Amino acid sequence: MALKRCICLRMETERIIGYLLDQSRKERLYVMLPGNERVYLILTNLYETYGKCDTYRVYLSRKDFSEVTGVSERTITRALKDLEEKGLIARDGWSIVMTWEQYQKIRELVGVQINETGE
Repeated sequence: MALKRCICLRMETERIIGYLLDQSRKERLYVMLPGNERVYLILTNLYETYGKCDTYRVYLSRKDFSEVTGVSERTITRALKDLEEKGLIARDGWSIVMTWEQYQKIRELVGVQINETGE
């Protein structure tokens, strides 16, 4: 019985350590991303977390977006304008609107950046 508990405890410890190492890697990667890629990553994370149907709409002020990403409001504005010009998002007033297809394309952009950094 004690041996079985020890094995279970070891497995749980290994799982937790693996999780913590993965989180640490993601945080280092995020810090190394240029500003526009941080915006892409936040948009994909929002869609993955809250996008329940084909189209996802989010209102996030430039100031809030800036605080979440750690980049300037100017960079946020440029990144969103770039995405809109490429047809990867739409804007409705202050809201950002993204379809499943647009999400997939932005996700590819994020994936390319992550692969280039060796992660």
